[in-house]
Amino acid sequence: MHHAVVLFLGCFAVACEAAPPQWPTWPQVQAGTEQFVYDRIGEGRRLVLGPSAPRVSPVPSNQGCDALYAQRLALMRTQFDYKPPYTDDPRNRGALFIGTIFPPAFYFLAFSGIQAYGEANDDAAAQAQLDALRYASATQQCYVR
Repeated sequence: MHHAVVLFLGCFAVACEAAPPQWPTWPQVQAGTEQFVYDRIGEGRRLVLGPSAPRVSPVPSNQGCDALYAQRLALMRTQFDYKPPYTDDPRNRGALFIGTIFPPAFYFLAFSGIQAYGEANDDAAAQAQLDALRYASATQQCYVR
């Protein structure tokens, strides 16, 4: 009996040490909730009104042609991503197949369209940054031999 009590107290002490940190306070919960709501409102506004003009960070004028070219190449590489057409996407085909058995799977079909819409907005921002880098290269006459 003595060993069982010692074992219980030992396990309880270890469990208390490994306990997660205290619960968040009310101001922390309220701040997190407000941030979540503002993020969803911003996303809803962007979906309804369309994307705003992309903000382009100014290119420092002290960069050389090689640095500008390297930045352009790195940005162009991020844009190379093969996506199959909507009808050939295996996720959509799987959703159609599973939807014949389990109808809520049809809800997944809208996901790839929404994802493509968001990626198009990101591509527009990357294209604007590329244009700024090209303009900076042209200003420094990097293309002139």
